[in-house]
Amino acid sequence: GVRIEEINKVHEFACGYGRFTRHLVKLINPSKITVSDVYREAVDFQKNIFGVMGFYSEFNPADVEIPEKYDVIFVASLFSHLPINTWCPWLNKLYNSLNDNGVLIFSTHGKSCMANPDEMPQSGFLYCHMSESKTHSFEDYATTYVTSEFVNKSVKKETGQDVLLEIPKYLWNYQDVYVVRRPLNEFE
Repeated sequence: GVRIEEINKVHEFACGYGRFTRHLVKLINPSKITVSDVYREAVDFQKNIFGVMGFYSEFNPADVEIPEKYDVIFVASLFSHLPINTWCPWLNKLYNSLNDNGVLIFSTHGKSCMANPDEMPQSGFLYCHMSESKTHSFEDYATTYVTSEFVNKSVKKETGQDVLLEIPKYLWNYQDVYVVRRPLNEFE
C-alpha cells in the first residue's frame, strides 16, 4: 500500500469549496495538493484559504488541460452527476493523469441510492434530470445512478485495469467508492 507520507501529489477533482480539502491539508502539506472545479470561485477560495495549488475545470473533459500527473486523484460525488457522454471520457482522462502506481478514487450513486431500483435500465446507467445545483444545465450535470457491473465494465474499457477496490455505500454511508490503480511500467 501507499503511506500518506509517501504521497507527493494529490489532486482533488471537482473539489467544491473544500469539504475534503480542509481535512486533507491536516495530513498532507498543502503544496502537494492541487484542486480543480468548474466553479472558479471555489478554486480561488481554496487556494487562498488552504494554500493549495489549483486550476479551473470545464464540463467537457476535452476542454481541460490537466497540468501534471498525480499519485492520488480523489473525486467525490462527480461521477454521481455526469451524463453518459462525459462519464467515460472523464474516467479515461483522470486515469491518464495518474503517475505509475497512482490511484484514482471516485464515488457513484449505486442502485441502493435509487427510490425504485427496478427502474435501472439494462445498461446499468440511469441519468435523471434532477440536481441540487442551481447553476448547472441538466445537459452537463444532474443525478446519475450506475450499477457495479457498469462501473467495472467502464473501468476495464477506459483504463485497461480491473477495479482494485469497490466499497458499497462507503461515502456518507450512501455513495459507492471505487479505487483503480495505474500499474508500474504500464507501457513497457
